[in-house]
Amino acid sequence: MFSGRRQPSRDGTSRMTRECHVRICERLGVKFPGPTRHSRRFDQRQITSALSRLADIFRAGRHVSEVPIARVAAGHASFVLNSTVTERSTGAAKTYDHRFMFTGRRQMLLPGKVVAAPPGVHGFDANSVLNRRICEVAKARGFEFCIRYVSRQDVQPVGDLSEAEANVILDAGLALMVVQHVAPENWSPSQALGARNGKNAAKHARQIGFPDGVNVWLDLEGAKTSTPHETMIAYCNAWFAEVEGAAFVPGVYVGARAILTGNELFWRLTTKHYWKSGSRVPDIPHRGYQLIQTIIRNDKIDGVAIDRNLTKNDNFGGSVLWLSASQSAHA
Repeated sequence: MFSGRRQPSRDGTSRMTRECHVRICERLGVKFPGPTRHSRRFDQRQITSALSRLADIFRAGRHVSEVPIARVAAGHASFVLNSTVTERSTGAAKTYDHRFMFTGRRQMLLPGKVVAAPPGVHGFDANSVLNRRICEVAKARGFEFCIRYVSRQDVQPVGDLSEAEANVILDAGLALMVVQHVAPENWSPSQALGARNGKNAAKHARQIGFPDGVNVWLDLEGAKTSTPHETMIAYCNAWFAEVEGAAFVPGVYVGARAILTGNELFWRLTTKHYWKSGSRVPDIPHRGYQLIQTIIRNDKIDGVAIDRNLTKNDNFGGSVLWLSASQSAHA
């Protein structure tokens, strides 16, 4: 552990091509022609279009406007559905694209929906795989959400969040977000590193099945003390740009030795979501924090070490955006 945080684990994305659009009409009785099935060979493997011959969407939801069938390359494909998330604090509606992906099989989104977290909700972050029993014990103890880790590297190692674990967590009624592992202590940032790490954070969140609009968190701590402030700002904003470009909502965990001052965190970073660590860190002027961490010595759930967190609305009415299971009390 360092700075009150557990030591992070040390740990290909296809480039998309080809795009076409299919418009879905909400009016009943419209017949759709069956899609033409294409067979292509990539890397010596034959794949087939993921669409069946018959339309599998019989009635479009009120928020669905169009479905681009897009970007097939190297055995990967994605499908996009438009839907709306309503901000709890402002009542404003925001539209996000929800992507369905497959790599030889269709990979569906995780169950639940993205919602703005209410204030005063207790949760935890953990650097260990959570099984059903741990999640049920956590729920029984009054925890309502958890935050799990994804890798900085191209491939997720065993121990970081997987699609299977995410489904277990959500099925237990816990809301879910992800944070990316920070590098070992005394790491050196750069704009290029920020872009690479942000790209991997977004990629892993997408592969797990998170829908657009959910918070994905940058763990900012433990950097080399000689790091120029401008370099750290460039690192953070490059990370945020990659995550936001993937249609997630970036946030920052402010830990010990984050290098930046409170004014720099507020005025110079492009995020609007701040998570305060259990260490002594700057306040965020004007806006404030949306998530407050508390570190309790030897705090565990059924043997798994955790840090506790509490949600709050910031001074502008903003809050964290998590994936909430449909049966959750806060869905």
